Amino acid sequence: MSLAYHVDGPVEVRIRLQGVALGVVLGHTEDGVSVSEEERVEPVRSDVAGTMIPADLQKMGTDATITIPLVAWNPAVLDTILNISPVGAAPNAVGKGGARGLLMMSNNLYYELGLTSLSPETGPEIGQHRRFFFCITRGSRDFKMSSKYTVHTIKVYAFVPTLAGVNSTAANVFMDYTQIPLV
Repeated sequence: MSLAYHVDGPVEVRIRLQGVALGVVLGHTEDGVSVSEEERVEPVRSDVAGTMIPADLQKMGTDATITIPLVAWNPAVLDTILNISPVGAAPNAVGKGGARGLLMMSNNLYYELGLTSLSPETGPEIGQHRRFFFCITRGSRDFKMSSKYTVHTIKVYAFVPTLAGVNSTAANVFMDYTQIPLV
């Protein structure tokens, strides 16, 4: 099942890195943020009824693509999430690829993303705050320059990790309606 929605703007965008108690403001949008969520389902293949026919379907969690058109941003915070690297390692240099095959969850290479609508029409009862717990920056980035302001659009991928075991969903939280506390 897919779900697409728009967090009405202006929107304040916050992030919180792993191992850090409080978050920081990444920036602001003028016209909101677009979110596209999708539940992942994979076939469980079996050769009981033929050549690897799906015998069942398995839920593999939820993910989302969040498109954030920033009109104001903190360059240091943006640089941090664009070049996130393993603890103790130097950040990825411009034009250099990161380590291949690195497990992102195991190495804390993700961050929390908080969206707070500053629109007067959006109150807490209809989701003024959205907080995604496992996020990475991925996909294309855009700069659009104009005489009014420059827009820097980033795409964030939010996901729920799939843990092994029958009761593994207890710790899997994709998104809630709380706000990331600031420094």
